[in-house]
Amino acid sequence: MADRIKYDVAKTECVDVDLMLREFTRRIMVDPAGSNEDVHTLLSNIVTETRKMIQDALPEWKKGKAPKMENREWSMLEVLHNHKEFATCKTEATSYRYWENLTNTALDLLRDRKLPGIRTYDTDINLILQHNDPSLLEFKHNHTTSKRKPNSIFVPFRAALAIHGLSTNTEWRAVAYETALIAATDKNQQKAPGGTIKLDWGDALSSLEYKRSKSNPVSGPSLAGIEGADADQLPEVMSSPTRDATKSVAIQAAEYGMHRLVCSHDITHAFTIILENTVFYISWYDREGILTTSGIDIAYHLEYYLALLFILQRFNRTDWGRTGHPQLVTTPRANAGEKCSGMTRIEVEGKKFVFDTANPKALLHKSMAIRGRNTTVWEGQLVLENDEFSSEKYAIKFSWKEKTRKSEAEILRLITERANGQRDILDYLPLVVASHVFSDVETGAIRAYMNVLEPKRAPRELVVTVTTKLKGRITELEPDDVWHVWWDCFKCHYKLWKLGIQHRDISTANIMYWEDAATGAKYGVLIDFDLAAIEGEASNNQQRTGTRPFLAMDFLRDDGASVLHAYKHDVEAFCWVAVYVATCCESVDKRQLTSSNPPMLKWAYVDNQTLLEKKEAFLYNPNKFKRTEKHEPGWGRWVYILRKIGPDFKQPTYDVNNDLVPPFLRANAQAPTSTPTSSEQLHQTMIDIYNIYAESGPRYAPRVRAEVPHDGPPHRRPIYGRD
Repeated sequence: MADRIKYDVAKTECVDVDLMLREFTRRIMVDPAGSNEDVHTLLSNIVTETRKMIQDALPEWKKGKAPKMENREWSMLEVLHNHKEFATCKTEATSYRYWENLTNTALDLLRDRKLPGIRTYDTDINLILQHNDPSLLEFKHNHTTSKRKPNSIFVPFRAALAIHGLSTNTEWRAVAYETALIAATDKNQQKAPGGTIKLDWGDALSSLEYKRSKSNPVSGPSLAGIEGADADQLPEVMSSPTRDATKSVAIQAAEYGMHRLVCSHDITHAFTIILENTVFYISWYDREGILTTSGIDIAYHLEYYLALLFILQRFNRTDWGRTGHPQLVTTPRANAGEKCSGMTRIEVEGKKFVFDTANPKALLHKSMAIRGRNTTVWEGQLVLENDEFSSEKYAIKFSWKEKTRKSEAEILRLITERANGQRDILDYLPLVVASHVFSDVETGAIRAYMNVLEPKRAPRELVVTVTTKLKGRITELEPDDVWHVWWDCFKCHYKLWKLGIQHRDISTANIMYWEDAATGAKYGVLIDFDLAAIEGEASNNQQRTGTRPFLAMDFLRDDGASVLHAYKHDVEAFCWVAVYVATCCESVDKRQLTSSNPPMLKWAYVDNQTLLEKKEAFLYNPNKFKRTEKHEPGWGRWVYILRKIGPDFKQPTYDVNNDLVPPFLRANAQAPTSTPTSSEQLHQTMIDIYNIYAESGPRYAPRVRAEVPHDGPPHRRPIYGRD
């Protein structure tokens, strides 16, 4: 996961902090459709208001009055005192208390401030900053638990009540005082949270990360610029140079942003605040990537941080990243940390489905990344007319496709038309029962506003696709079943290619299977046509697509910029899938990976040149790769196939006398004499290999499998829309 985060952070785009503050201001306008001039004016009004608050308090503050923690005054004097103490702290740990006191005092003072054209504060959220470190925020992902501990987190007031075990009639100030005690550096003052509730990333609206450098001490704050300015003067943002996005703090903050981004199917974006010494930055995360701002030094420009708090206090659930779309109804937690049903209902094409987000077994797949489709798949049921749930199970997929691409449902409808009833194609494809593209839930608006749209990269939009649920992935199967399922999908893929449908994303996640209840036989299903292309259609998406570990080697040379996706590239991806299964997958029941840390697991997060070198090394000497015990008998099949269709390498060193390769193939089991060129030649070569193994006797041939039932696979049978 860390390698993937570094990969995403390396692609960070930098923007001026003023633009981000304007975008945030636009979100809290009474009329969000106002002009850019309106946005600029309102942001200026907010900063002018916070500047005046500071100016009004400066005369008293200069008298040296220092509020004490046990005698909170809830005034700007408290804000200025904590501002000074924070700026002069020598260590990061001692600074937490002062920054959190400053923030919560300011939130209390800003809550009832009103400005024309701006919404009032959101009473449902009633924002508060909660000290978190060393508490852990946990997140379950594909049978593993990720634990992170951001320094501070912005949470709804009800979540803070749960953390401290306080009743719902507790005053906001009392809760703020409790969180101040947690952050206290004096052990005599420290207090552990009184509640037993643990938050998750759904409760953490945003995180705030501190980094204090010993080599770059702060001499002390100066508010002289604020003191001498005219209260009505138009403030100007004083930005420091944009920080290095590859710093460890940027990577750490991106981890927190990613966890917030993927914690629920209806999160559209996330953002974090980073404090390096006294300079704060904002990082924005969505499926198109990361936007990071230039910084503002709060030692000299505190009014801008207070303006940011004023804005965040008026954010609603949508502004914090929930879609708010009426068709994507998420059941909110009445009180943070309470065990609730988690039953979430969505409506797609007039059909209502339900899935349980509190049930880990209902989560079939989740991608952990910032950039990309970020596919999440839940097991769900159909809501019937009597409000009962169907016995049939469905796979409800949420993904973020590029706007210029066809949706998976559109492509599968086209396949159905072109296949014209051919069961050798349709029996090996998923059945879509409902789909919808939420074109208004997308990533392009903020980049258009900041003028950072990338011409070669389209914005992404949310798509929900509901299909009948399959049994599982190829990674869960025994070797002989792997062989059969792999070939099912391979042959279906070729027939689709001849129909003009190019899949272009062959991976372990996209080769599924269903099981015949009567015979126990497994049959392959090729899924996920999100990246598919239609032959003959104009598109900006003809270049490299796919999942990194399985990418064809052509795409890794010179970034594959000039390589058009061809049939041979998908064939090679099929072969890398087989190698992955043989070297990485051990336990059928838990989808457990081998304990030997197989090299292919890291292939997803290395650069193109490194990945190319690793694949070349494999082809040169594949026997250096340790296979899982159960896949050892079938190893020779996959090595032979990959070398047969792959590039010609000189002096291959792998053992061609291995018993895993049938004797009649050993003579030419090293480098192939010629590489097939056309899709027809290549496919015929593969079929010849299949037939050789199928007819080579019990020592080498996989066990025979029953034919597909006459009435077709259960996932293709009519199970929807009954009268």
